[in-house]
Amino acid sequence: MKKHLLAALSLLIGVGSFAQNTPVNTVLLGQRTYTADLNDVWGYEDGNGNEYALVGVRNGFSVVDVTVPSNPVEQFFIPGSNSTWRDIKTYDHYAYVMHDFSSSPSNNGLLIVDLDSMTNPTFQFIYPKAIINTVEDSATRSHNLWIDENGVLYIFGADVGLGGALMFDLTNDPWNPSFLGMYNSSYLHDGFARGDTLWGAALGNGMVVSDVTNKSQPAFRAQWNTPSTFAHNCWPSDDNQTIFTTDEVSSGYIAAYDVSDFSNVSETDRFRVVPNNQTIPHNAHVLGNFVVTSYYTYGLHILDAQDPTWLIEVGSYDSSPLSGDGYDGAWGAYPYLPSGNILITDIQEGLFIFEANYTPAARIYAFVEDSVTGLPLPAAKVYLQADNDSVALDPVDAGFRRAKIGSFGDSAFVSLANYHPIATTFNYQGGVVDTVVFKMLPIDFSVEEGDVNALSLAPNPAKDFTLITAPRALADGDVRIMDMNGKLLYTEAWTSNSNTHKVALNLPEGLYIVEVQSGQTTWTHKLVKH
Repeated sequence: MKKHLLAALSLLIGVGSFAQNTPVNTVLLGQRTYTADLNDVWGYEDGNGNEYALVGVRNGFSVVDVTVPSNPVEQFFIPGSNSTWRDIKTYDHYAYVMHDFSSSPSNNGLLIVDLDSMTNPTFQFIYPKAIINTVEDSATRSHNLWIDENGVLYIFGADVGLGGALMFDLTNDPWNPSFLGMYNSSYLHDGFARGDTLWGAALGNGMVVSDVTNKSQPAFRAQWNTPSTFAHNCWPSDDNQTIFTTDEVSSGYIAAYDVSDFSNVSETDRFRVVPNNQTIPHNAHVLGNFVVTSYYTYGLHILDAQDPTWLIEVGSYDSSPLSGDGYDGAWGAYPYLPSGNILITDIQEGLFIFEANYTPAARIYAFVEDSVTGLPLPAAKVYLQADNDSVALDPVDAGFRRAKIGSFGDSAFVSLANYHPIATTFNYQGGVVDTVVFKMLPIDFSVEEGDVNALSLAPNPAKDFTLITAPRALADGDVRIMDMNGKLLYTEAWTSNSNTHKVALNLPEGLYIVEVQSGQTTWTHKLVKH
């Protein structure tokens, strides 16, 4: 890390990086500038472990060796029609590249490049042929591509039919994709396919999901709108239970949806960098429990999505000198290189190579309740030392939640009229979703019970232990601790021939019943654990 940091500092001085915000859990390892504007990016590793950035440029396709991130070297460049949009995906050792509307006289169609040779690459431009309602047509441009694990190429937003998803088999002959079928119910701006499920981002038509087991007859599965009704990009979690979407609009959201039941798709959370700052999210990618996104004027952004109901920002790097809305800055992201390095293409600033520290967030759900009745206490005041902040409690369940990056301890101070105040500690643990309950004891609640022949407990309320004193020495006996519902939580033998017995309290905060039994005699006493 230190070596990378020194290299990054040197690079910052050399190229004059314009980062506007302090990087979080990211280190810039390298950068390469271009004379033309960039668009999307993909990655590739050859058989010798060398890593490459496959870069979309307004006027062609660039392949850059990023094996040594501080010294990215372009291997070759293939000129193409001038276009704002150019997308790249790979299958085996082939790259597939396609652009959208071109300002040149004609569109290039699909560029196929054999990446086996970086010094003298073999490539060809073709116009993939499709048959729609028995009529043959050819795709000369498209907005995005995807290639699934079965070697099926999906061409989204092409100039064929409604611009849905053209599907081609690459496994028989990667140079000559064979047409399989088309989703033609609506235009698809982008998409993702896994197994036999096609997820489509259809802009104003929201998210659409199809079963493409039969590629010639896709079957409807689900449809829903995203927060800003402009579904631009989508990527499912590894277990296919959640899908993440971006809305390519000012102040747009990254949204998460529970898709475990297509008949009942529900939004679980939504996130934007800073509310109302106009920044536009572009392309989100799932990497394990993290979502790596390119934001136009913000750059690289990383969310911890381990809990899809609570998305937490854990990493960022601002690659652009620009701010606010506008379609400038970071276009594409690629977080899947074997080295773990992340590629970002910034339209104006060039290709960036980052090292990211994927630090999981620590999430705490906390509640305040009466230790005797268990009822919530929403009027309580909670102060957290780490944030130097007073917390507003939910008016119904007296709860709040906090998230941090990494693991550390915090102190909480809880107060409420007619209750004993609480000063306690709790821990944030990276990657853990934890629940903390602050139990407050009413001032007028007494734990004194019985007469001189009864048990006594000290301290009470107690934190780590309590000493039980019986009215006489006991030759034998048992100690039991139960909750207020009578559930047995702890039992051990009494210290023989003694009238005292120390009990370690490995119990949550709350109210308990302590019971000591010797022969035919049973003593009980209430215990408060803080």
